[in-house]
Amino acid sequence: MKKTAILSIVAAVVIGCLLTSARGQPNQRDKAARDMPFKGQALLVNVKSDPQHGTGLRNCSIKTFAGTEFIVGESIDPGSWLKGHTAWISLADIYQITEFKDGDNYTKATQEFEEEQKRRFEEDQKFRTDLNIENLRRLKDSQDDAPTEKEPEE
Repeated sequence: MKKTAILSIVAAVVIGCLLTSARGQPNQRDKAARDMPFKGQALLVNVKSDPQHGTGLRNCSIKTFAGTEFIVGESIDPGSWLKGHTAWISLADIYQITEFKDGDNYTKATQEFEEEQKRRFEEDQKFRTDLNIENLRRLKDSQDDAPTEKEPEE
């Protein structure tokens, strides 16, 4: 009876130790998911320090350097001097990540956005030009209709 009780206690302690150590260590699949949460995708990463511009990345992973976590990937921004270079962006500075199926979808979406921005800019410029022309006509018409002062006779 004593033998059974001692074996039960030892077994419980061993099982408890195994469970405790297993909980403290992430398994390989969890680590891989953390290191590559966006496997095979292209990302548009927007940061708080420069909210007007985003950076396109592919082959991303999460890495730690000097105690700070970064999303790290190859820049895929067309026309950017960063294209093809590895970019490290602090996770603390990120406010938005947009996922794309792949680099081609990212490039297509950014080109469509840029074309739309250009179209809107051109429409705005045309509107402003037309408005300025109309204002100049009104000004000229009001000057033509204004009575002119006669010069005093000597």
